[in-house]
Amino acid sequence: MLLKKRYKHFGRFKEVVNTLARHGFGFIIDQLGLSELVLPSLRGRKKVTDKTEKISLAKRLRLVLEELGPTAVKLGQVLSTRADLLPKDIIAELAKLQDDVPPFPFEQVKEQVEKELGQPLEYLFARFEPKPLAAASIGQVHYARLSSGMEVVVKVQRPGVEEVIRTDLDILRDVARLAQKHTSWGELYNFVEIAEEFARTIKEEMDYYAEGRNAEIFRENFANDHTVHIPSVYWNYTTARILTLEYISGCKLNNAECLEKKHYSRHTIAVNVANAFLRMVLMHGFFHADPHPGNIAVLPDEVIAFMDFGMVGRISEERKEEFINLALGLIGRNSSKIINAILKMGVLSEETDLNSLRLEVERMRERYYNLPFSKISLGAAVQEILDLAYKYRIRIPSEFTLLAKALLTLEGVVQELDPELSIMVLAEPFGRELFRKKYSPGNIGKHLSEVVEDYGEIALALPKRIDHILSKLEEGKLSLKLEHQNIEKALNRADRISNKLTFAIVLLSFSIVMSGLIIGYAIEGDTGGFFLWRLPILEVGFGAASMMFLWLILAILRSGRF
Repeated sequence: MLLKKRYKHFGRFKEVVNTLARHGFGFIIDQLGLSELVLPSLRGRKKVTDKTEKISLAKRLRLVLEELGPTAVKLGQVLSTRADLLPKDIIAELAKLQDDVPPFPFEQVKEQVEKELGQPLEYLFARFEPKPLAAASIGQVHYARLSSGMEVVVKVQRPGVEEVIRTDLDILRDVARLAQKHTSWGELYNFVEIAEEFARTIKEEMDYYAEGRNAEIFRENFANDHTVHIPSVYWNYTTARILTLEYISGCKLNNAECLEKKHYSRHTIAVNVANAFLRMVLMHGFFHADPHPGNIAVLPDEVIAFMDFGMVGRISEERKEEFINLALGLIGRNSSKIINAILKMGVLSEETDLNSLRLEVERMRERYYNLPFSKISLGAAVQEILDLAYKYRIRIPSEFTLLAKALLTLEGVVQELDPELSIMVLAEPFGRELFRKKYSPGNIGKHLSEVVEDYGEIALALPKRIDHILSKLEEGKLSLKLEHQNIEKALNRADRISNKLTFAIVLLSFSIVMSGLIIGYAIEGDTGGFFLWRLPILEVGFGAASMMFLWLILAILRSGRF
């Protein structure tokens, strides 16, 4: 079988194809050219059957991903942030994917910890709870206590998961290449790039060193903020597969009973959560990408503690400015500013209809026009922008889509805590601070110095470049090539016009000469007339003109440009 030779992980590849067939995705299998991998018993079920037709395509896709395991579930979770690539119904269904699997046995946990840290578990920890606090596809978390008495949580990577994910990523890349080449969707989306982007994301999530560094960055960024607490990393008990963090004993945001029992102010909690996230995005450019209630705890005095730093977002100064301009356009109800921000942050496709896009943005602006500032949902507005991006085939960078998803999650958390609180109102002071920072003398001076430095280098190199060009010119080695995309077509058209004009002039001239001869002979007769009529020069000249006329007509007709 040719396919068996072609694919490195044939068994897993076949499993993926048959899972798609079982859920009625035969049309995808056919387009990818993988039909021969389908089991005979499933070939009649490649199309939507009576059983599958009652289930929406979006739900069937979710079921496929759940059945295929951890890599597929992670892929679905990442795709659920890409509202610029997928329709709303699929995004909503993928958002339901839960990274919730049965825990692996404590014997494997013990073996993994001892292998990674190089000592028996009893020497490393004064106490290590066998039952995990939480279990996921990549790893699970256990409560433990160090010999110093410090309470910690130990995140242990699931044994063998690296090999499984590596195999699935290879298959994903193969499928992406096939989809890029053989489907009409490949003309709209760069599947290979999306697959590589996902591979980078999941590899970083599997590296617990990277997650520890993320926690350290957050801790440093909020070092002077007494409303936010980030758990410490215990590096002596951390490797690429083991992560040990300070244990947080506060109330989770999704534990309303605990919050009520502690008499915490829900308004203060909401303000602290929103301000912390806005600071991450607008000030630090480094944000928690999954701020759901289970990842946020409340400590005494309504201090907010963030947990789980595997999924983070990064936003550069340039991207941050684009996002701020988009927010300012929404706040100011400025359609031009909104469109400019969308075009700057996105990649246009050839199918993008800018006029229709402007009309859509104008309608959106009108919907917000009469709303009070405090009633505008920044997350919902950004989501509308992503909906427009999907509709008009504008590819938005993944950091923006990740930010939009996190922003929507955060607004849901804040609204649950305090329905009257507006993130837009809380964002206004940050906007003013950013504006002052952008136009401060120091920042302007910095930009000017960068411009002077850049153009200074060009100016210093210019004399040498001019001298080089002049030397080439003197040596006769400099050639100038001008090329126009439709120049040949334009020249052919001009040639046809000139030939037609020449033909018309020659024909008119010939007619005038013939008319003159006829009239001359008619007036003077055979014996009278001018001296020239009595010489053979006129006859010879007329004969030569006739020959030239016939030659010209023949040349024009042969050229085909008439």
